[in-house]
Amino acid sequence: MGKRLDGYYPTDPYATDALRAFLARRYPSSLRESWIDPCAGYGGLLEALLIPPHLREAIEQEPRHRQELLRRVPTGRIGDGLTLPWPAVNVGMNPPFDNDLMVAFVRRALVHQERTGGLICCLALATFWHSDAMRTRGAGLRRPSLVLVPDQRVSCDGTGRGDMRAIDWLVWVPGVTSTTVHWLPPAAPDAQLIAAHRRLAGVVS
Repeated sequence: MGKRLDGYYPTDPYATDALRAFLARRYPSSLRESWIDPCAGYGGLLEALLIPPHLREAIEQEPRHRQELLRRVPTGRIGDGLTLPWPAVNVGMNPPFDNDLMVAFVRRALVHQERTGGLICCLALATFWHSDAMRTRGAGLRRPSLVLVPDQRVSCDGTGRGDMRAIDWLVWVPGVTSTTVHWLPPAAPDAQLIAAHRRLAGVVS
């Protein structure tokens, strides 16, 4: 797995393409609705989901991502994704793999879903539910409706063959309170997305 120049791990295009294919099969209408990524990095997640640009909303904490973010999300904002408004229907996010922050973003997303009735798709470590943060600050959170297990482990270097810990997409569907697990078939993201991802992730070979 390539090293990051500064510890920045954007959403792997293989993981996002696998999610896009699943949504296209199961919830195709959602891909024609508005989406927000509240911790967007350079905006690659919504781009890889093929959400029409005018339906993308994004927030990113780091000003250094502003130029690339605005290329993909013209209305993108720099600020705190936990406090700024979320104007879109659906939520797609890859929060930092810090369990306390992950809990905070999931909690905010669930409140948002009560208002909009949209989907929540969150990339998380497979061990997230066993963390101390979930046992304390996450107590009472509704469990996801779907746990989507990608065929590839995320690499964050655009190869889809990394050695990071296993990740899952956690999906909350309005009104669905039971949890089912789905294995996602191998993904085949667009070559241009992979090239852009490798460049913007700052991979060092």
